Amino acid sequence: MDMLMLRFLLGLFFASTAFIKKGKVFEPSDHADYLFTLFVNFVGLVTMAFMIGEMANLYISYISNEVEFRKNHIAVELYLERWHITGKLRARCHAFLSSLWSSHRGVNYQAIFDEIPQVIRTESILHIANLPLRAFINSVFRPFATAHPHDRDVEALTRSIAQHLKYEGYPRDECVLVEGRVSNEMYFVVKGHLLVTSSTDHPEHAIRPDQHYKKGDFFGEHGLLGYSVGVCTVKTVCACDLLSLSSESLLNVMLSRPIFQTALSIAVEGYRSMHATPTKENTVRAENDWGVELFRILDARRKKWLDEALAFKAADSESDEPINEPWTVSCLKPGQEVGLATISTPSSCVKVFEKLIRLIATRGMLDTKHLQSATQFQETLPVMAADLGTIYRSNLSMTEKSDSSRPSSNKIPYL
Repeated sequence: MDMLMLRFLLGLFFASTAFIKKGKVFEPSDHADYLFTLFVNFVGLVTMAFMIGEMANLYISYISNEVEFRKNHIAVELYLERWHITGKLRARCHAFLSSLWSSHRGVNYQAIFDEIPQVIRTESILHIANLPLRAFINSVFRPFATAHPHDRDVEALTRSIAQHLKYEGYPRDECVLVEGRVSNEMYFVVKGHLLVTSSTDHPEHAIRPDQHYKKGDFFGEHGLLGYSVGVCTVKTVCACDLLSLSSESLLNVMLSRPIFQTALSIAVEGYRSMHATPTKENTVRAENDWGVELFRILDARRKKWLDEALAFKAADSESDEPINEPWTVSCLKPGQEVGLATISTPSSCVKVFEKLIRLIATRGMLDTKHLQSATQFQETLPVMAADLGTIYRSNLSMTEKSDSSRPSSNKIPYL
């Protein structure tokens, strides 16, 4: 019986050794040696199987994007074949798929951005779109904020815009914006080159023949909040990576910061006033006209701010407890320079507000012809019909509420 058991264990030992091709071949002398050898062989077999499985999973993960992309490619081909789509539209579909694979190996970046935490996504987009986003902020919003008390507002506005940016990829020879079509998005160029063409000349936009956009540029901002038609066609020269910002997102972000909400309300009021002022047909609104009107509105606002600040200071000095008014949104020392408060002439006023007004004006143009072109349509837009103060109070973040609730005897409202 013992010899039979030894022969059985010996057969199992040589079978396992031959299967795994590993280990020193020797003949055990007793039952304990046989059991120990079989146990070691079993553990080695399980370990090797685990390693093979992990390598297989790694390879499958490596090619999963290719497999998924190929499945989608086949589905698109079947769809085009089913509906008998041929010609240019079929070629454009193939160009999109080819560009997606050659540039990004079939990876949908926006889907990845949607899955990762918001803090990581915001930091990633700020790093990716740092150049064009900073250029846009410095061009449109920085003139309203001085270097020191409003750095926090500018940084908060930048981060808020970054949270709303969406990735879009375009192959070569594809139109991102088309002249004459309504667009409600602007774009920041992350990679690639784009060509600008226009059928008519627009001196105000300085659109030159064969103008190019490259990494670090932005476009599509003119008339963005006014939902106006495009003044030019922007076409890709090569495969491009863009980040888009919708007009609704930009409006909500601007209304979330008090200083830019105030600037927007002044720009809207000035636009309405200039729109309603009768002038000769086809005449151009000179910068002096815009400057005078905007400066008049700003001067009236500043008098109101001063009266409220003095009233608040008097009430605060008479009261033992700090007063927290809902309109008090900033802590500023008297005499400290504030972006809107430092504007002293109509010419400087129009320089500060010009970029912001072009976000609202039809086609981004400030002449009389375009001001009178779409009266009813303009008045139905969110930026024209909304109660800016009400929107701001509804969008005020918890951080801003906590900042505004801190006691201070030196506060200027609306700034």
